[in-house]
Amino acid sequence: MPPDWSDPERGLVERAWAKHQQRGLLEQLSRERNAAGNPTWRLVLEHTPEDPEWTRATLQPIDPHDMREGIRITSWPTAKAQQLLDDARAITEPRGEPRAQ
Repeated sequence: MPPDWSDPERGLVERAWAKHQQRGLLEQLSRERNAAGNPTWRLVLEHTPEDPEWTRATLQPIDPHDMREGIRITSWPTAKAQQLLDDARAITEPRGEPRAQ
């Protein structure tokens, strides 16, 4: 992929983050650090337990003892991200050349 290419899932999360009704809180938590200077929150992408055909993005505490609830940012059909990736590859890869694995 070209150097200016970005992951489609990242784009989905970034757009949802920018429009999120709790954006200020998301920004604050993403900057939060512990006493050692390490982040205390992380972005987690996972299949939803209710429907594995969907991917969910949440901001969650890293420490399992942190009792604060994660914040759901967005979710999308898993196939959508794969289709966006396939489309990007089709645009950027020369025709007739096998894709590098």
